[in-house]
Amino acid sequence: MSENQKQGIDEEVKKMMEEKREIRKDTKRATNMEEKKRLIEVRKNIENLIKTKIEENEEMKIDKITKNLSEKRNNYNIMWKMKKKSQKKQSSAFALKDKEGNELRSPDNIKKRTSEHYVDLYEPNPVKEGYERYEEELERLITYCWNAPDETKEELMDEEITEVINNLEKDKATGPDGISNEMIQRGGESMRNSIIRMMGKNILNRRNPRRMADSLH
Repeated sequence: MSENQKQGIDEEVKKMMEEKREIRKDTKRATNMEEKKRLIEVRKNIENLIKTKIEENEEMKIDKITKNLSEKRNNYNIMWKMKKKSQKKQSSAFALKDKEGNELRSPDNIKKRTSEHYVDLYEPNPVKEGYERYEEELERLITYCWNAPDETKEELMDEEITEVINNLEKDKATGPDGISNEMIQRGGESMRNSIIRMMGKNILNRRNPRRMADSLH
């Protein structure tokens, strides 16, 4: 096999690899299921062609070695050189790019770059600077919102509402809103404050909850 033949096969495989990558992109963008299936089938055919071309390339190399060995059976020096040449690592038909955008074709370099990628991918994300301060500010804001003065709250009898919640009967059917007495009790102070605010708004708007009697029983 001449160098021109070898170069031709390598270039042909390279072009098919690029075509396969483009078809993969088109497949991801396709919204029509029939078109997506067609592109997948085309990609499979290209993969088979790539495999065939690579196998043909290897067969040609073997044929050349066999022919030369047959012609120079008694020349051990030439046989040894050909053996070493046949055992050299072949450039891969596949390629990756390193962090700087340089193309990698050597199997060792591709393996190294792949390892680097997954090390970077699964490296624990460092806590961003200022995150703890953000958490503290958020906690202060929540506390302030709950403790902010409410004009209507003074008109309500907090102790009575708390007592009603604590004395709700358990194992009762839920009201029309699907909230059980146990859920209200487990809500703790946040639930109590929410009920107080709701009651305050109802009083302010002079409107009673339509299903109050069904929910608190």
